[in-house]
Amino acid sequence: MRIPENQIEFEKMFTTEEQCLDYLKELRFPKGYSCRKCQHNEYWLNNRGIMICKNCKNELSITSGTIFHRSKLPHCCYFQSSLVDGSSEKWSKCSWHPKGFRSWQL
Repeated sequence: MRIPENQIEFEKMFTTEEQCLDYLKELRFPKGYSCRKCQHNEYWLNNRGIMICKNCKNELSITSGTIFHRSKLPHCCYFQSSLVDGSSEKWSKCSWHPKGFRSWQL
């Protein structure tokens, strides 16, 4: 997983919704997708962006369990606002961590 090193890289990495969701997917599934019910590793995305297991049809939103879940704002807004707060001590301690992206990190 690539970690932005400065503001310019950050803004290039997170300019579209698709880029933000892809990054969240990488954080959530660092070893690739695995269904939480049957551990199958193949899925398809429906028209709402929900991941559906090809084996058991279990549905999973990339944003479920995060501050992004059911948000009306574009994900780009959250990512950009986290950059604005980047000078805070909280940000420097938790940064972009491959083990998870928790709500207090933004």
